[in-house]
Amino acid sequence: STEKSYEDARWGNGAFTKAILEAFADQECTDSDGTFRADTDKDGIIRLGELYQFLRRRVPGLVKSTLPDAPTSQTPFMPENQLDAEMPIYLHRQ
Repeated sequence: STEKSYEDARWGNGAFTKAILEAFADQECTDSDGTFRADTDKDGIIRLGELYQFLRRRVPGLVKSTLPDAPTSQTPFMPENQLDAEMPIYLHRQ
């Protein structure tokens, strides 16, 4: 609740929305730990847990790489008791 939400004209959206669109497009992303996608089990279904983990990794990296002078990070958060990790939320075409 104390973090800012960052936007950049190059994204055409905020960092959170850009990352969701990347997840739903099954876009491969890269950070200092390597490459990753939202659909980690490659079954064509993005579940809430997969999306949450993707966003937790992608959004801070996106902000840091695009806006290195940002005064704070942006890290998506959802209380664990509200996270139905297996709930399918998006079907993408492979």
